[in-house]
Amino acid sequence: MNCLKTCVLVALVGVALGPACSSAAESGGLAEKPSAAPRKSIRTRRAEGTPSALPSAARLNELRKKAARLSEPAEGAAPEPEGWSKSRYDPNRLLELFQPLRLRKGYVLRAYLFREHGNGNGVVWAMPEDAEFPDPKDCPILETHLLKAPKPSEALDDAMEAVEGDDSPWSYLAASLLRRELREFGAAWHGCRWRTHFILDGDPWKAGLPSGHGPDQDRPRSKAQQWKWHQSRPANWAPQVKREGDRVTVTFYTYSALHPEGIYRHTDVYRAGKYRPRTEDQRIAEGPEGFLF
Repeated sequence: MNCLKTCVLVALVGVALGPACSSAAESGGLAEKPSAAPRKSIRTRRAEGTPSALPSAARLNELRKKAARLSEPAEGAAPEPEGWSKSRYDPNRLLELFQPLRLRKGYVLRAYLFREHGNGNGVVWAMPEDAEFPDPKDCPILETHLLKAPKPSEALDDAMEAVEGDDSPWSYLAASLLRRELREFGAAWHGCRWRTHFILDGDPWKAGLPSGHGPDQDRPRSKAQQWKWHQSRPANWAPQVKREGDRVTVTFYTYSALHPEGIYRHTDVYRAGKYRPRTEDQRIAEGPEGFLF
């Protein structure tokens, strides 16, 4: 998978995961406070002896690898143009990987890619199927955006506004992953960030040595005693989906070996039946190692 140097190219608005060393909250239009009703937890098993309600971390990471390959150049392909261009890759194929989800009728995903000396970012928009998809030079741009990302006039502000699902626990976890894959669609080298993360479902120090190096390293090589925890160590590492009234909260943990290596907690809050979340990504622990590109 293509990836980045530590001095990550400032990623596009709506493209990158967010600052690695701080929390990042994004509004998804959820204004009211949570109700005081007891929280119902939808864990990885519906009931004793029944099949798992949520895929394993191994399965989730495999889906993410497939998602990354959807925007990787084929071997021998001609170089992509510098600057902004229409994507050669179809972002709609991401929905095939996250089957509980679909686009609202009449909508389609369109993508632009940015390339500069091997670095890359992408931006994905949800648009009406019959809306014009102009070349970047003919498209309105986001003036406040560092890279002046093109945004067609009929594009929604957030592609997740066009996503529907079956209201299952898996649909909300799938939406959390899809959202991050859309924001890193077409990323290359300096533009990659989310791709260095691996989803956890257990204490990473109990799983033995990592299976890869650099961006493919899926858990720490350093000892647990060498890590500094900024928040409490998780009691339950597995992805969880909890419903409270009309709110659904998705929580999962990842490890990234990008220097400084870290363990992250991702918390997405949804209004039930809607798939644009309010998100928070926090590095809750920091290790002594990590890779540089």
